[in-house]
Amino acid sequence: MAQDSYLYIGSYTTHKDGTPTGSEGIYVYHFHSETGKLDSISCTEGVVESPSFITPSPNNLYLYAGSDTRTKGEGTVSAFDINKSNGRLTFLNKQPSGGDNPIYVDVAANNAMLLAANYGSGSFAMFKVNADGTIGHRFSFKEFEDSSTIASGQSKSHPHMAAQIPNSPFMLVTDLGTDAVYVYIYLSQSGLQVKGQLDTTDGNMIAGNGPRHVAFQPNGKHIYVLEEKSGTIGVFSFDLGDMELKERVLMHPDTAAGPFEAADIHFSPDGKFLYASNRGKENNIVIYKVSGRSGKLSLVGYQSTLGETPRNFTIDPTGNFLLVANQTTGNVVVFKRDTKTGLLTPTGETINIPQPSCLKMIWK
Repeated sequence: MAQDSYLYIGSYTTHKDGTPTGSEGIYVYHFHSETGKLDSISCTEGVVESPSFITPSPNNLYLYAGSDTRTKGEGTVSAFDINKSNGRLTFLNKQPSGGDNPIYVDVAANNAMLLAANYGSGSFAMFKVNADGTIGHRFSFKEFEDSSTIASGQSKSHPHMAAQIPNSPFMLVTDLGTDAVYVYIYLSQSGLQVKGQLDTTDGNMIAGNGPRHVAFQPNGKHIYVLEEKSGTIGVFSFDLGDMELKERVLMHPDTAAGPFEAADIHFSPDGKFLYASNRGKENNIVIYKVSGRSGKLSLVGYQSTLGETPRNFTIDPTGNFLLVANQTTGNVVVFKRDTKTGLLTPTGETINIPQPSCLKMIWK
């Protein structure tokens, strides 16, 4: 019998104009890994405002959230205890994120550091995580001041992701506003150090593409950079912090007309397939087969997300299901995943959540 999981759903509690969406914050569900069915467990009932991105700690004992309040100077990061017997969350504490709109959070593999990307104010912060899961003091902070050569929507820095590269001491930050990707290493005595930088001057990045999220190949050989505004994926080799462009592929047919709004990107657990979501006119998941050796991508097909604005999606730990959060239509849709072909099939299982924006799963 397959092991079941807990599904955590982060959502926006307010619209951009400040009016309530009806969301209660973070929702908890029991996911049945044999059938793809979802049973509601609880929600955080307004404890945090607009927890638009959430992430569990690597040991699955705690959950962390960035509050994308869209309010200048009021970004926060919050910590929750996970009750492993029933999946429920207990609020622990929160800290100022050091900037506006902390749109992405990640916990380093040793469970001791929290990373936050402050999209609105253009900064990247690191916090100590205490032994009890609470967020401690901010010990590192980097503010970006550059801009893209493309003025429209990219007149200032907008870090969209800050994460540790798995099985390495390196951290990666994507800056959608400046068309740059930074690789850092944290050295306890000398602080945060730049290991590498990709931008439009070195030919690896294209002005106006807008790097948003990345996916790390499970074998550690390649990094896949999803570029929001061009609807493309840059494939980079990775070796001791150095990245080299291998190819750039479209996330849509070459006859498609923009503007494009690429959103999220993830590997299947076995590393054989890569999935990415398109918002805007497309509202689909694009599926690629991955060459394990070269890392190059071959298009498999597209699957409608059965909703609008698939901001985020996840694959359950068994690899048999893919779940999509359609933000605008307020529905989370469950798809069966064919592990041999990579193709997706709707299961008919759908739940309604106001403004769902992030999905995370852990073993029950």
